[in-house]
Amino acid sequence: MGDRIKRELKTLETMVHMYCRKEDHGDEALCDECSELLRYAVRRLESCRFGEKKKICGKCTVHCYKDEYRQRIRLVMRTVGPMMIYRHPVMLLGHAVDMLRY
Repeated sequence: MGDRIKRELKTLETMVHMYCRKEDHGDEALCDECSELLRYAVRRLESCRFGEKKKICGKCTVHCYKDEYRQRIRLVMRTVGPMMIYRHPVMLLGHAVDMLRY
C-alpha cells in the first residue's frame, strides 16, 4: 500500500471518528454503525483498481460504493469537512492537492 492510500485511510478514519463524536454516537470508540461504515470504506479503498493513481472518490468514473454507503459517507464528509479546516488543516491540504493533481 502506497503513501497516498495510507494518507487517505488516515483522513477517512479521522473524519468518521469526528462524525461519530459530533453526532453523539459514542465517546471514544466508534458506534457500530460508524464502525461498519469505516470498515466498508477501508475495504473499498484498499481494493481500488486505480491504486496510487486514483482520483478522489467523488470524481472517480467507477463507483465502487453501494448506494447506501455512498450516501452515508457523503453525509460524513459534508458534516465534518468544514471542521477539518480548523482541526486537521494538513489532512485537508493533502486532500485538496489530490483533487487538483488527479
